[in-house]
This record gives sequence, structure tokens and C-alpha cells, in this order.
Amino acid sequence: MHVPGVLNRMLAAGLLGKKSGRGFYIHEKGKTGPNPGAIKYRDPTATSPPDRLSMQRRMVLLMVNEAARCIEEKVVADPADVDFGMIMGAGFAPFRGGPLRYADTLGVAMITNALTEEAGQSGPHFAPCQLLQEMSQTSRKFYADS
Repeated sequence: MHVPGVLNRMLAAGLLGKKSGRGFYIHEKGKTGPNPGAIKYRDPTATSPPDRLSMQRRMVLLMVNEAARCIEEKVVADPADVDFGMIMGAGFAPFRGGPLRYADTLGVAMITNALTEEAGQSGPHFAPCQLLQEMSQTSRKFYADS
């Protein structure tokens, strides 16, 4: 991970956040609101941020990948344990059954392909873990009943 350039430019301009009263937000008289002037510190060559649905998709893909990695690295033995922990601890949507149940619902191959595509666009931290790749090739699922 690296510090985005916008933060360095904002720090150099004295935009230190709450302690200076300005940063990404303006802090005045007990009120906080977005700082419309912060946009000028953005890298002019940077692409526009992804839309809301793309961001949601990316976050879910990362959660599924990390949940699968917990099984791969034997942090937990059972997919239900990961799913329960993600629902109760991280607030993953309970009606989806957890990230691994959700992967089974969508299809592990679809998840693996989406992660591979995202890795090509956004960086190697989106690369699917080895377990997902193997499961995708053999059409395995995390749950026998799904």
C-alpha cells in the first residue's frame, strides 16, 4: 500500500484535518461538512472514482477472497465458521449467508473471473487466492448443499 499523492499535497498546503479545521472536511463552530476546495489537490491525471455499484462489487469480492483465504490458510476448518464470523463480526449481509455461501450462490468460477479481471484493472491485491482458483477449475463449492 502507498500513501495517495493527494494526501501529501494536502499536508503540504496545511490541510491537516480536524486540528487545522480543514482537510477533506471543514470543521467550524462544532459543525463538519465536506470541503469543496479539496478537489483541487486531486491528481489531474487520475481517473474518476468508480461508481457506487462498482465499489460495492469490489468490496464484496475482496471479502470473498479473504474468507476463502482463511480456509486456504487453515485459520478455520469450516466455511460456516468464516461466514458466521463475517456476518456477526463484520456485518456481512445475513440474507446472503456469508461471503462463502454467497460465492457458492454466484459460482466460484464467476467470483474467480471477476477477481482476475479486477486484478488486471486495479492491482494484484485483487488476485484470487489459490483455493478459489483450484475450486474454479474443479467446479467445487464451499458447501455441499448449495
